Amino acid sequence: MANKGGNVGEEKSLGRVQLLTESGELILVPKPSNDPNDPLNWSTPFKYYVAIVTCYGMLLCAFLAAGPTVAIIQIAKDFGGGPTADLAVLIPEVSFFFTTTALTLGPGTLLWQPLINKYGRRPIYIISSTGFLITAVWSGLSTRYASELVARILMGFFSGAGDCLGPAIITDVFFLHERATAVAMYYFAAVSGTSFGTIVSGIITRNNSWRTIYWTGASMIGFLIILIIFTIPETAYNRSYDDNDEGPVLEDEKNPYRLSTGLPSKKRSYWRTISLSTGERYTQDSLWKMFTRPFGLILLPPVLWATLVKSVLVGSGMALLSACELLLWKIVYHFTPFQAGLGFFGGLVDTKLILMAVPAGGPVGEAVANYFTVRNRGIREPEHRLPAIAISVITAPLGLVLYGAGLQYKFHFMVPIVGLGLVSFSTGQGINISFVYTLDAYGPVKGEVVITQLAFTSIIGFGLSATTNSWIARDGELVALGEMAAITAFFLLLAIPMFFWGARLRRWSLGWRAVKFIQWEEN
Repeated sequence: MANKGGNVGEEKSLGRVQLLTESGELILVPKPSNDPNDPLNWSTPFKYYVAIVTCYGMLLCAFLAAGPTVAIIQIAKDFGGGPTADLAVLIPEVSFFFTTTALTLGPGTLLWQPLINKYGRRPIYIISSTGFLITAVWSGLSTRYASELVARILMGFFSGAGDCLGPAIITDVFFLHERATAVAMYYFAAVSGTSFGTIVSGIITRNNSWRTIYWTGASMIGFLIILIIFTIPETAYNRSYDDNDEGPVLEDEKNPYRLSTGLPSKKRSYWRTISLSTGERYTQDSLWKMFTRPFGLILLPPVLWATLVKSVLVGSGMALLSACELLLWKIVYHFTPFQAGLGFFGGLVDTKLILMAVPAGGPVGEAVANYFTVRNRGIREPEHRLPAIAISVITAPLGLVLYGAGLQYKFHFMVPIVGLGLVSFSTGQGINISFVYTLDAYGPVKGEVVITQLAFTSIIGFGLSATTNSWIARDGELVALGEMAAITAFFLLLAIPMFFWGARLRRWSLGWRAVKFIQWEEN
């Protein structure tokens, strides 16, 4: 049976939380109010519905970011004048459509996150999804290179809001002990979205133009917007109160964080919950302070480490492999675009590896953290999650080596497919562990922590994808991906010192003069 409060506040101790009582009972963190409009008080099925819709939105971002790459030759011929087009020149130019989308996705979050923090999730979700829909239609209609490039750049900007909103919404509606599974679902959607998009795009291009990929994506985005408008209430909630306070929060008339309506705890009507905005402000920080804070957060060792882990896993698993996927499959195995698209089943369902990333990153990670929490007399430290990343330490480098060896030595095509599956699994599992670790460690600024990782990951990922072809051409598939495997293993293995000394690093680094400007208000 769970208790409705605790003696140690999540936001006052840099992630150190009392999650269990001395008798072993679970303590709910953060402390829910008695307000029926509090997202923490929503029913569990509805919470997971909100998470599923959010994951669907993330899947669509990945779908249109990577899906059309399977038709890169068709697109190059379309923009280059037909069958006589010089593909050696045009393919690198057309690939720029997709690398720039990845580049603008991350830095765009630097602008979205302050707005999400200040004005709530719902208005930004609706606005950004509408912009995403417009750019999807625009990309399908464009006939000039410059127009298509601008559309793809703006697509990255608008879809970047989804990357911010997913973790924010999950932490809004789930308690601390529930978040790992929900975040694992979110990253499963992000990783499988690339595979799903490539498979679907390959099927579409069998009998249709590449532009049909965008019409399909636009219809799916339109459905998402309908779901958001009519079924997803605002999940942000003014929860800036002391967990030690007795009695319902709303009964204190002097509390500045009571609901802006000033009404007692009554449930809002359906039509009020689907209004564009609640009219509330969810933080007292300025937009400028929230915009600049990520540039200080990246200097904190736990955030820097988690960002590097995400960068190498995304870079090797998505940007690196996707950049050379079609050409290598076409050259080595003489696959058509449709067959190359089916090759991404390795990233989606190959031996169910990526499906296993959800429990391996969520319930398994939570079980590991609970084990160390019990050993620590019920006190949860964010570092308690880190040992679970040992799985990815093995699977990520192994998958990269299998993929490179399979292509270079022309092994049976199932060898690189298994490698792709292992890398996809590692991306979902490893990122989930490192990401939830930072959310636990820096709860009061979790939004800025999210965009710090997104912004810097996209920049590093852009660099990796831009150099992939020349790297492989110079060193060969096995050497290039073997080097990437070594780099990946190195950063994942840094979880060992982070486990033993991460808590000290967190407390020590906040005193650095270079990061003084990121300090947040303690409540």
